[in-house]
Amino acid sequence: MAELAGLVSRLEAVTSRLEKVAAGGGGKASAADDDDDFDTVDAITEFQAVLAKADEVVSAANNLPNDVLEISNLLKVVCEKNREFLRVSVRAKACLPADAPVIMKPMNDAITEIGTYRDKNRASRQFNHLSAVSEAIPAFGWVCVAPRPIDYMSEMIGASDFYINRILKDFKDTPGHKEWCQKLKQLFGALKDYVSNNHKKGVTWNPNGGDAKEVAAKIYGGKAPAPKSSRRS
Repeated sequence: MAELAGLVSRLEAVTSRLEKVAAGGGGKASAADDDDDFDTVDAITEFQAVLAKADEVVSAANNLPNDVLEISNLLKVVCEKNREFLRVSVRAKACLPADAPVIMKPMNDAITEIGTYRDKNRASRQFNHLSAVSEAIPAFGWVCVAPRPIDYMSEMIGASDFYINRILKDFKDTPGHKEWCQKLKQLFGALKDYVSNNHKKGVTWNPNGGDAKEVAAKIYGGKAPAPKSSRRS
């Protein structure tokens, strides 16, 4: 129970940060005259390396039990929602505090679902795999941290090492588990590299951009999502 309470506390802390973020720091994104050009700036194109690593985690999970594949797919969704947020940030001024829950909702919901899936599958023989992901996933809360997001990420990612080591010990004679662990660590390593290169002091917003809520409505599919959390059944 203490372990579960600790995880819930960590996920709640990320949710709180996501709801309160309202300003950013340094980075390399710059304004562009044409909307499509925003997707060619470094802050967007370099995130492709993170998405590619997410695909590798899913590919490795295809050889493992279904619950590992499921949580790997949920992890990929978090990466995709992180990119959507970044597409907003390169187009918009820093969001107002009142708008932050709306801007962050898709990513917030995706992060929360990781913990929910893990908690629903506590009896799984692959519970350490689920925990390895759920313990590291708060690292995506880097979007709320300034001026030293890398330090925060390192702490969150390091929390998953215990579970990864358990997997390597418990499944040392079973093919596929070591590769999946390696791919998982590589993904979070790629995320740290991306943040270090593009958002070293915090999320980059566009000082010449539009209203964050309006930009988010466009990026997220025509209307801004409601701030109240929703979960898939």
